[in-house]
Amino acid sequence: MNKPKIINAQDYGFLPENDSYKNSVALQKAVDTGNVIQITVPGIYCISKQIEIGSDTKLVFGEGVILRREADESGVNGNAFINKGAKRREYNKNIEIKGLHLECNLVESDDYGVDSRIVGLRAQVAFIYVENLKITDFWCHGLLEKDYAIQVSAFKNIYLENLFITGDKDGVHLGWGNGFVIKNGRFCTFDDPIAL
Repeated sequence: MNKPKIINAQDYGFLPENDSYKNSVALQKAVDTGNVIQITVPGIYCISKQIEIGSDTKLVFGEGVILRREADESGVNGNAFINKGAKRREYNKNIEIKGLHLECNLVESDDYGVDSRIVGLRAQVAFIYVENLKITDFWCHGLLEKDYAIQVSAFKNIYLENLFITGDKDGVHLGWGNGFVIKNGRFCTFDDPIAL
């Protein structure tokens, strides 16, 4: 088995000073390489496009790195993060997100008729048809009334630890699947902190 390659997202142009469109394109290019993608330069990174994550991919956000959502210039907003196989109903495996600090910034996913949307999958970080998903050291602030922070369905083996979620919707929302661990969460949500 090959040792995972470490990719620095900054090498693809993912930088705090860039606008949200440039940063979205740059982060997607880095994520498309697979392996381990690191974001190490502290700062606020704005994104406006949905980031799609494939199998065998790990995103590592360093200390002081904050992602802030901005509305898409097209007027259509997807999820902040989703797995690539979601639209095709194909399982993605071995995905990890560590240290993501996400500011919703009054942006939610749109409901119907959007190519990037899966009906019923309405979260900032959304996965459907996923196996071996791990999310740790995750902060999400400013949820509005519709989008969950994390939503996972059709899953096999998920691990969520060290969560800090605030806002007006569910923190973690799980659909059908089997094998999950949720540990060490702090929630200040109007709706359910965790919904199963």
